[in-house]
Amino acid sequence: MKETHTNTDQPLSAYEKAALEGNDPRCIPQYLDGIPPIGQQIVKPEYSAQHNQNWRHLFKRQMELLPGRAGEAYLAGVKTLGITEAGIPALADISAALEASTGWRVARIPGLLHEKEFFELISQRLFPSTDYVREEDELDYTPAPDCFTTFLVTCPC
Repeated sequence: MKETHTNTDQPLSAYEKAALEGNDPRCIPQYLDGIPPIGQQIVKPEYSAQHNQNWRHLFKRQMELLPGRAGEAYLAGVKTLGITEAGIPALADISAALEASTGWRVARIPGLLHEKEFFELISQRLFPSTDYVREEDELDYTPAPDCFTTFLVTCPC
């Protein structure tokens, strides 16, 4: 039997079913409803003081681990993208820096994408990223694709 929303006949998405089953729905690949916001179309969310504190903690910890482990190209990439401890960068700003240095742009996505959607964006030189910042109880690990991982693990490379 197909599960549906209580007020409509529309079937539940895999994301919604996962939540009902007690699974973290952030781990369920999603499909895009259309073209995501790209580059300067991306509006920066209002981050809380706690999110900014989480960003500073993660950034500082990551940068302290890098000497002797990360190559010069990676460190130059962090600098080129303008990623600092000062605050969570706007996806639009990262996109502008990325486009100026590589020709790629950032596309704001809602979360984990189905691989078909992910590689479709990549084929268009669009780097998928969320603007999600992990919560305090997820500083060491988050199952969700967060912008810290995008900005400081994937993008500078």
